[in-house]
Amino acid sequence: MKKINETQSSLSQESAKSLATVVDGIVSCYTDDERLSISPDEEGSGYEVEYVGKSSAWRTAVGFEDEPDNRKITVISVLSIAVPQDLRSQIAELVTRINCDKDDTESSYIAFDMDDGAVVLITSIHLKDGELTFSMFDQMLTSNLMITEDFTSVIMKVVYCGVKPSEAMRLYKDEKLAAKTLH
Repeated sequence: MKKINETQSSLSQESAKSLATVVDGIVSCYTDDERLSISPDEEGSGYEVEYVGKSSAWRTAVGFEDEPDNRKITVISVLSIAVPQDLRSQIAELVTRINCDKDDTESSYIAFDMDDGAVVLITSIHLKDGELTFSMFDQMLTSNLMITEDFTSVIMKVVYCGVKPSEAMRLYKDEKLAAKTLH
């Protein structure tokens, strides 16, 4: 926590820093996290994140744009499965159910490519003139990873177990309710 506070303090003192420099400083706070492996991407426009979750591992990219009229951070998690052609309509239905069922305060959504079967979760923050804080970045990254963790298992139930999309969502909601009841 001390490293996070020191990093945030030094970043706040230099508000003129580019978004890339701010993100570099924030990302340095994650070096001791065993769940994550973060490294700069090849283009130098963001970071690649490898995350090992409970049900699977996947790749995540953190990108940023720092134009005067377009300042934003985007986190994109790509699931490690490609949905087979014969199940794509069911996954499209499931993704629609997931996206329509989410809390309005979430800045994430699941995108599904009917052509290649790729499933991705996208989270972004538009900053405009605002300052990116560690708390904002951490909440965005953690939210993306946890939502991906939650819905990977739901998607896998449809793809690998033959569960109907409506039933997969019911099971998900029942599991979440049971988890809340236990706590």
